[in-house]
Amino acid sequence: MQTLLLAQVGLLAAGILGGLPWGRRPHLPVHGLIIVCAALTLSAVLPVLTPGGAPDGYLLPPEWFWGRGRFQVDALSAFFLTVFSTVVIAVEVYALGYGERPPEPRRRLFFYPLFLLGMNVVVLADDAFLLILGWEFTALASWFLVTERHHETEHRRAAHLFLLTALGGGLALILAFGLLAGHQGGFAFAELRDAASAGREGGEGNFHAALLLTVLGTGTLAGLYPLHPWLPRTLAAAPAHVAALMSGLLPKAAIYVLIRLLFDLAGEIPWGWGAALAAAGGVSAVMGALYALRQSDLNPLLGDHAVSHIGVIVVGLGLALLFRADGLMELSGLALAAALFHTLNHALFNSLLLLGAGAIHTASGQRNLERMGGLIHTLPATAVYFLGGVAAIASLPPFNGFVSQWLTFQALLQTPLANHWGGRVIGPFVGIVLILAGALTVYSFVRVYGVAFLGRPRTVAAAESKGGENPFMRGSMGFLAFLCLALGVFPLPALTLLNRVIVGFSCAPIPWAEADWLLIAPLPEAEVSYSGLLLTAAAVGFTLLATAAVKLIFSTAPVRRADPWEGGRPPSDSPTSQYSASSFAQPARRFFGEILFQARETVELPGPGDASPAAFHVQWRDPARSWFRLADRGVAGAARWMDRLSSFSVRIPLLLLFLTLILLLILTWMSR
Repeated sequence: MQTLLLAQVGLLAAGILGGLPWGRRPHLPVHGLIIVCAALTLSAVLPVLTPGGAPDGYLLPPEWFWGRGRFQVDALSAFFLTVFSTVVIAVEVYALGYGERPPEPRRRLFFYPLFLLGMNVVVLADDAFLLILGWEFTALASWFLVTERHHETEHRRAAHLFLLTALGGGLALILAFGLLAGHQGGFAFAELRDAASAGREGGEGNFHAALLLTVLGTGTLAGLYPLHPWLPRTLAAAPAHVAALMSGLLPKAAIYVLIRLLFDLAGEIPWGWGAALAAAGGVSAVMGALYALRQSDLNPLLGDHAVSHIGVIVVGLGLALLFRADGLMELSGLALAAALFHTLNHALFNSLLLLGAGAIHTASGQRNLERMGGLIHTLPATAVYFLGGVAAIASLPPFNGFVSQWLTFQALLQTPLANHWGGRVIGPFVGIVLILAGALTVYSFVRVYGVAFLGRPRTVAAAESKGGENPFMRGSMGFLAFLCLALGVFPLPALTLLNRVIVGFSCAPIPWAEADWLLIAPLPEAEVSYSGLLLTAAAVGFTLLATAAVKLIFSTAPVRRADPWEGGRPPSDSPTSQYSASSFAQPARRFFGEILFQARETVELPGPGDASPAAFHVQWRDPARSWFRLADRGVAGAARWMDRLSSFSVRIPLLLLFLTLILLLILTWMSR
């Protein structure tokens, strides 16, 4: 544990180092120190997950914050720290060569390590006080990172929306912990577990209110629909490596808190909450994919897809709760393993894609798909690694996204075994929704990759793009792409580590280790299995066979060259003859957009004899944003009202304080 403590102190030192006015390249030692800290964290927590490691984790010194702070590493926190550290190492290597330079470098270098430290505190906390402290610390550090370019209006709006969301989620978690603690007021996790086992103090109403506040609080920072609007807007404002961590890791910290509360601290949870959570995850999965189809900016598009995959994770967690309430512990373990494995996979391929977007922006100065094209010629390495990330996020075999999605569907197919009608009904509904979300994701990324990397350049900047592929950036993206492929071809080692987490929540371990090294069979009695290696070998073999057959048959035929077909008209060098990102998404927009987003298309055609060009406009309405506008107005109104108190005499604040105390006394008396 000294190693783990040293790593966290190192992150604090990196923040202080980044804020000092020294050196021509201060980012090099800061990012280098963060890499060392992440490696130390990884070496400290991996033994907790490995067979024969520490059975109960480690308890760090408890008397840190006024005798109340407690830190602990168990299997769940060790898993999330492993995910965090792996992604941080890759992203920090990328940051060493990232060409974009901020207007205020010390601002970023000071808050960036503190942002990572705050997430680690959330995962390490064994006390509600420290967990909330780490949550708010992470939120504030993220806000400072997003407001780096505060002179730009869009960045200020994105930062304002993020701060409103994060602080609102923190307030919901504070209330949830208060309801779970009850009259005893013990906020250590051990005391919360004792309170849950002793009975639901305050009745069923308080318990269900605590669960609702938990889902709302964690759903805000996780980006669960409809609490997601901050995520795509924040990624549009953040630099590449910051966006990779804010999308790849920040929602995972919220997922950790959700698992900690629902599976560990809240006690027995009725099956209805599992069914509701699975349904909410399914809706988030399909809505995130639909939101992405209306985006042309690459970073917000990837943020919307993050909303979709967070929904897939929540589906797995909901199924695990549903099966656990029915006593089906083996199926509960399978669903939980699928959710955790998808958490790892999404952190990897989402970070890879955002780093690829950063390389494109560095080379061409563009993030709008409509201004890209032909980048495979100027950014060949990025094109290859980005394609690996596309295959992974689209859940195409043999990449890692397919394995975790396959495990999720294996759990969904077992919902007819549930003891309640809700569990049997929710399975087909969520399954259909996830299939639709998967199809839309494939459609979306065919659009992204085809428009960005294939075809002809649509702008001069895309044609002359350069400087986005230095060794650090290539190495980082190559490492993440390799992990995405390796975890798809050889998933068994990673899945075996998850058994320590599953057993910690009283779920039956999955017999991964009993499977043949070529196969994983989560449900042996159902005769289902997956072999990434055999699938990869078959795909490579058929590809080589088809290539050889084509060469053998057509090798003697003369090569015929012709102009590209353009609808019977003479070929043109203009890139406008290609499909644009908007036109590619038009069928889905017309099918879903009118119903879900109230999309309206307007065409302005010039009159006879008018040589002015025609114009095409699309208008959208985001239903999720309306809730945030309402909350924003409420917060702004309360702030203006509080500001007026400064002009009143001292008697008015004293009167309000007195009335507040009376109200609290009445509420305390009513709750007894």
